Amino acid sequence: MTTKYATYAEACEAAQKLGFKTAAEYQKGYKEDDRLRRMPDKAYPDEWVSWPHFLRNAQQKYITLDEASAAARALGLMSQKEYYMGYKDDPKLPSSPEQSYPNEWVGWYEFLGTERPVEKYSTLAEASEAARALGFKSQKEYNTGYRDDPKLSRTPQQSYPDEWVGWYEFLGTERPVEKYATVAEASQAARALGFKSSKEYRAGYRDDPKLPHLPQQSYPDEWVDWCEFLGTERPAEKYATLAEASQAAQAQGFKSINKYQAGYRNDPKLPGRPDQVYADEWVGWFSFLGNESAFDPELLTVYPRFWEAIQRYVEAGTNQNTKYYQLRAFLKDVVAKQNLPDNPGAMLSKDIPFNERIYEAFVQSTGDTQKRTRHNICADFFDWALDTYCSDEDDEGVLLLLPGYRNPLRTVLKGYLDQLPTIRRSESNKPPLPMDSIVRARKHLIPSEIKSFRDLHQLHCFLEDCWFECDPELIDETDPNCIYRTVTKDRRKSDGERYFEEVVELWSPVKVVANYMLLSMPLRGQQICWLDSGEGDEIIPVWHDGEVRWVKNTSHLATPKRNQGFLRRGEDGELSSYITTNKTGKKLGGYSVPYMPDDLAYWVIQLREWQAKYNPIERLTPWTAIKLRQKTNKDILKRRGTQAFLFRDPASLACEDKVSPMFTTTAFARTLPALLFYSQKLGEDLAEKIEKKNSVEYKSQFTPHALRVSLITAYCVFRPIVTTHSV
Repeated sequence: MTTKYATYAEACEAAQKLGFKTAAEYQKGYKEDDRLRRMPDKAYPDEWVSWPHFLRNAQQKYITLDEASAAARALGLMSQKEYYMGYKDDPKLPSSPEQSYPNEWVGWYEFLGTERPVEKYSTLAEASEAARALGFKSQKEYNTGYRDDPKLSRTPQQSYPDEWVGWYEFLGTERPVEKYATVAEASQAARALGFKSSKEYRAGYRDDPKLPHLPQQSYPDEWVDWCEFLGTERPAEKYATLAEASQAAQAQGFKSINKYQAGYRNDPKLPGRPDQVYADEWVGWFSFLGNESAFDPELLTVYPRFWEAIQRYVEAGTNQNTKYYQLRAFLKDVVAKQNLPDNPGAMLSKDIPFNERIYEAFVQSTGDTQKRTRHNICADFFDWALDTYCSDEDDEGVLLLLPGYRNPLRTVLKGYLDQLPTIRRSESNKPPLPMDSIVRARKHLIPSEIKSFRDLHQLHCFLEDCWFECDPELIDETDPNCIYRTVTKDRRKSDGERYFEEVVELWSPVKVVANYMLLSMPLRGQQICWLDSGEGDEIIPVWHDGEVRWVKNTSHLATPKRNQGFLRRGEDGELSSYITTNKTGKKLGGYSVPYMPDDLAYWVIQLREWQAKYNPIERLTPWTAIKLRQKTNKDILKRRGTQAFLFRDPASLACEDKVSPMFTTTAFARTLPALLFYSQKLGEDLAEKIEKKNSVEYKSQFTPHALRVSLITAYCVFRPIVTTHSV
């Protein structure tokens, strides 16, 4: 066994000869000298100073903590975050001083010479007096405004657990009125208010402060049901059999599940879930609704080989949703209608006559805009079937068609495609949104004076769906981009028992930045959702002193030579952009655009840093692992590799895995009409607000495509108008 260096000086000299510049380089290469130890800091504890001292190379770091501290203070760095963003301005400063000087390290405040946060009130009584002086009347008001006094704790119930009684005592407010003692009293009060359903009760029970929110829980021993409580008529009994319910549903004219769900209440005897009510008799929705034109899933069991062929063909190409739709129809209306054998190659045999009349009727049964598409897909599928089932390779590996087979759509119906209508618009039929309306909406979404997400989140009522539950440990009260609140959630245990839990929620800025980009760049909505944040790039942009600077990425995601982020440094040093996907998003390859507004770059950088801090990912995400609304060729997804999606939104149901990009419907469908409504001038008709009983909807004739038309024109002709304020 080789003897290791006995002294620190010997090991130090040997390490310097090998030219290591960092601890990471040492860990990778120390075995080049088998007398070097893997952890010299542990092997020579009495002599150890720091890694820079041990390696002493041309770019060595400050030897002592005091020297590094003086240099950091000279740069004016006031926080740990500012240090991470600016320490590279002095090449002798280490990236992690707490690791470089472990024996001397005390804390960031001492290192940077900044003032420690104000100590909180030492007793509950002092905190209570201060909170009352600020006039807080509820827990919600306290959570919103407690920062007005830096000595107040965010969660006083946790800071003073031994003294805590409740929020009413803490804020000196009056406790709510006692509820009715019996269900009979509560029932009489509810009936007096005219409630006819549990939904009406929940919407209006506060009109009488003595009514409980959940009477069934407040009076469990006396409770019967809502009909008894409100004195309303009991619902009609449902149909006793599936046959009766099916007959009634067909009499209503329902042709789909959605139509049934929307209208089944027209007949009070129809259940909302007939598949559950009549589970023992249930066959399927198509049978229940008597809709023979719908595709019957049972066909997949009758024609398993045919269906397998369709799947293999579709999965090998693009435009998968359309191909599945057309070939399912082909299976039902051509193959099954003629009782053809379950053999994709059989109908290509010259011995089996091809029924032109049935096929032409099948093509003509769809709309004019789909006729050519339907025929082309079927013809291409037949070509694929010929190669797969009706061909063989010769000795040289050339694929030869077996005798007796043909593609009837290329032979029997040769020239049929020319007879089908060609309908192709020469230009978009969607109205363009005036450029001044786009600029006004953009400024309304993020006003020029806004510099952080904290200043932004309360500006727009239509962004209330951006909250998500988070680990309280994530909260950083010093970060202006950290917006959080504490709320009480109504929960249920596995046994059905209800309970209330106080949780912390963070506000996600993802949707705001996505819409700001939609108003700034001539990109399709899907292209925006699929952009890369650059978290895995070797070099990333940061915002420093009012401009973009490019620095080495120190994240664990950083990959050498990777340059896939949306923000790019152009050849001339100017900002540019990289779009991950092409026009349709169904093929490989992205493209660069030599254009990037400064204000958009600022907010993209803010969002990337927010994602890295509050919605981090362990590794770059494979395209094959994300949720997609449309089927996409698996080989294409594999070849796209991995990515850090800029617009992964933890507040979106599509992003429950925290790594998938948000859907375009989530990002733009409701937000864009709402934004146009609140930013439009008096008399303009860009969008409308529709008040409903328990909700609000926004509608607009202008779609994300309407923005692209104007933005492309502005980019090509009036480029300066696209650029907005500098940040």
